[in-house]
Amino acid sequence: MNSAVSFSTSNTGDSDDDSSGPGVALTARQYSSKTQRLVMQFHITGDNDDATEASILPSDLDWYIKTVGQESASYQVVPTTTNHYVLIVDHLDDNFGAIQITVENRDKTVGANGKITKGGSAQLVLKNHPSLDNHNLEKLSAKQYAITAINKEIEKQQQKIKQNKQVIQVPGFKIEMQHLKD
Repeated sequence: MNSAVSFSTSNTGDSDDDSSGPGVALTARQYSSKTQRLVMQFHITGDNDDATEASILPSDLDWYIKTVGQESASYQVVPTTTNHYVLIVDHLDDNFGAIQITVENRDKTVGANGKITKGGSAQLVLKNHPSLDNHNLEKLSAKQYAITAINKEIEKQQQKIKQNKQVIQVPGFKIEMQHLKD
């Protein structure tokens, strides 16, 4: 699922085009024809696809959607945790053909030659498919989506801490630590 597209000044492809350099990655998606809501989760990637390396502020990103097979839909972008976003699209008929998400990066960078460049844009296309429909998708508020994402990130960090503690507790290291305590 983790479709990544780099920010570039000429990127007009679909979700499988490019995954090098800073960009945006679609990490999860759910749609409910019952509530006519599409929820997509994204993270901003760094130069080597590590989300923690991107340093693009939410205020430097502009999000746009276009729908195929439907006049219009309303949407809201919710920054959740560092480099993670939830895009909520409402009033999306179950017969929509596809949705195009464009993320413009207005962050300016200075190159080695001193030239200032803008971050460019990334486009992803999500085609409608019957497997996309999840009738059990809850209609949460933006705040609830943010809380859920934060709680998931906390769980993930706690799991990493637990794994790191296990790595630290190698038998030889424990013995050395016991000698230091005596």
